[in-house]
Amino acid sequence: MEHLIPWPLGSAQAKTWESPRRADFSHLAAARLAGSTTFPCPPRSMGRHRHMLDLIGLFFSAFLAATLIPFSSEAVMVTLYATSAREAWVLWAVASFANTLGAVVNWALGRWCLHWQERRWFPFSAADMDKANHWFARYGLWSLLLSWMPVIGDPITFAAGFLKVRFGVFLGLAFLAKAGRYLVVIFLAQGIFQGER
Repeated sequence: MEHLIPWPLGSAQAKTWESPRRADFSHLAAARLAGSTTFPCPPRSMGRHRHMLDLIGLFFSAFLAATLIPFSSEAVMVTLYATSAREAWVLWAVASFANTLGAVVNWALGRWCLHWQERRWFPFSAADMDKANHWFARYGLWSLLLSWMPVIGDPITFAAGFLKVRFGVFLGLAFLAKAGRYLVVIFLAQGIFQGER
């Protein structure tokens, strides 16, 4: 199948593109220099690989954002929403799952690794745990709905571990908090970039 696509380097004449099974990119420059009007199309797999890399980047940014490593997964999500063809629900699902998984790591640290809290590498300080204990004392299990918040969210998920909150309860509340946060981000992005996608 052939497609007529204007050559972007200044020529007004439409160039004919071929769609072979494999595109040999080493011939593109040579064909252009030789004045050829026939060029192979880039393979569709390149677009799929780019989308996959975008989602992997979003996954890791959301996962790291659930730890004490400062990372703005919301900025990554909004950027991908604005610049890619990915559906909003796919971005929401990946970010929500990854961020909840990061919270599970915090819960596991609190549940089984508290005896290492004096080590320098331990991610939570005594002040973090005191702050988390304060929120739990005030709101109980419902404080996990604040786990999406910066600064206090990560210590709360950690405290849920050392306070032996049941994993199923923890997982449900943490997912509600984090998925809700990303849902708000997606709605705001749709309002900002409405009509531009």
